Amino acid sequence: MRHQAGDFERTRDIGAFLGLCPRRDQSGETDKELRISKCGDRYLRRLLVSAAQYILGPFGADSALREHGLRLAQEGTARAKKRAVVAVARKLAVLLLTLWKSREPYESFPTMGVNLSDGGSAPPNPAPLAAAGVRG
Repeated sequence: MRHQAGDFERTRDIGAFLGLCPRRDQSGETDKELRISKCGDRYLRRLLVSAAQYILGPFGADSALREHGLRLAQEGTARAKKRAVVAVARKLAVLLLTLWKSREPYESFPTMGVNLSDGGSAPPNPAPLAAAGVRG
């Protein structure tokens, strides 16, 4: 089944569609977060997780996405690192869908760009990335 960028009303829905969101177990006053649901396209999910591992690894380029993942993995435990990889994979999926919809080029630090045409430091338009949940 083929999907188009317009199939997703909100860009953050792509994470659940690909199975990159945690399952929940809610009962009474307890609200446990379990492992990821793993529904959706297995191959695409594997590609996104592999890309996230590269982004967080020693050869990943500096970007807001990398900084976000490293902040999540800061705890240092193996579980924290795995959760950071899945979080970066989910955020990468949202970012890719946002860029696909807006047809704008990727900026690794969307709020730190410099517009040299006016000689100043006017930041680029962060609206598409902010809509995707990507913060600088």
